[in-house]
Amino acid sequence: MNNSSGNDSAYVKVQDTSAIDLQNSWTIEMWVFFYGPLNTICANTSIHQVLWSKAGSDTSDINFQTYVDMCSKQIITDYSVSGEGTLQRFKSDTDIINLGEWYHVAVTRDNNMNQLRLFVHRYSNNDNETRLIYKRAWNFETHIMVNNDYSLTIGRGSLPTHPETRFYGVWGGIDEFRISDTVRTYARSTDIKEPGGNIPDKFRLKPNYPNPFNPSTNIRFSLPKSEQVTINVYNTIGQKIETLVNRPMTAGSHSVTFNAEGLPSGVYIYRLKAGEYRESRKMLLVK
Repeated sequence: MNNSSGNDSAYVKVQDTSAIDLQNSWTIEMWVFFYGPLNTICANTSIHQVLWSKAGSDTSDINFQTYVDMCSKQIITDYSVSGEGTLQRFKSDTDIINLGEWYHVAVTRDNNMNQLRLFVHRYSNNDNETRLIYKRAWNFETHIMVNNDYSLTIGRGSLPTHPETRFYGVWGGIDEFRISDTVRTYARSTDIKEPGGNIPDKFRLKPNYPNPFNPSTNIRFSLPKSEQVTINVYNTIGQKIETLVNRPMTAGSHSVTFNAEGLPSGVYIYRLKAGEYRESRKMLLVK
């Protein structure tokens, strides 16, 4: 989704289903960048660009949304509670977002720990690396765990708790938006290096390096032809921990970084699926 005009012309709306009721634990993540400049506008009013919203136009019902205050450069998630006039607002520190750069923003809600967490990665054009630049966790009240039946809107949304604010859809772009019913308790890294040099003659999943590792390791693999590629990480009892890759990829040699921050020490299994090809390997996290 690319919107260079700063209005509401580009957004995606997903009709409500049980898969996106947001009542249980979940992770919402996306890549996003913002255009500018906004200095002259910020001098007169606040600018809020909504990343995602599951909200109505007023506070008569529960509303969920995550948005960016472009003047303070904060990422904010709001919950408002039906019938109580209660708002829980989770605000990052200031100055964590710059214009014209790609960021991976992940918001997780963990019902078991009553926590909302924010992870922010920034992609660097200088060395083609994606690095964690910010993380924070907040405790929340259990009584806000209420379902709503609004559509999920990506790149646009009403902000009923900010009537004084000038509202924009995302003045920039959103890519690879994902929602899942698992809680990511570690920093996600998605550095995928595109192929160079000779084309491999066969599929291959290579040993990760370093191994043992703490907290990150590189997983390398080769594709003799273009395929739909999935790389998942599992624990030893078969529970999926993370999906590192899930997209079409071209022939060549590739690598992806797995960051296990927040995971316990132990053996983990990474599994490559490329078309009909399957291969798995083990890696050891030692803290």
